[in-house]
Amino acid sequence: MELSEYTTDRDTHADSTPSDTAAIVKKMSRTQVNLKLIPNADGTLGIAQLVAYNLTKITVKGAWTRPARLHLVPHVNAPVADLPVKKVLGGSHFVLDLTLPYGRVLYDYLDAGASSHASNDITGMIVADRAPAASSVLESP
Repeated sequence: MELSEYTTDRDTHADSTPSDTAAIVKKMSRTQVNLKLIPNADGTLGIAQLVAYNLTKITVKGAWTRPARLHLVPHVNAPVADLPVKKVLGGSHFVLDLTLPYGRVLYDYLDAGASSHASNDITGMIVADRAPAASSVLESP
């Protein structure tokens, strides 16, 4: 192989374009939701909560967009690779400094006093309508 056949990092990103940093900060500042499942030492479920948080002190160090492709790897516990991908619109890469503050519990699946009815906000309605009851979360396979 000749040396000219190799590409540098600079050549690889020649077709990428800078992203709008204000749009990235706005997107990353939105409320994000995680399902937190933490077992006790004996293997039983100790914590089962739907938790929301908002990232703070977001500083964009660099951001790029370019054409992309998607590769989903099949996994027995996460069958997301079985979902059909109709079209990949593009990809973005960004480097951030941020602070992850403490979150807030939207729904506690193990709370004995938790109501199965939806709360006044939309998140509570989604959780109550689609979330498994605490008893089914605790059942072992």
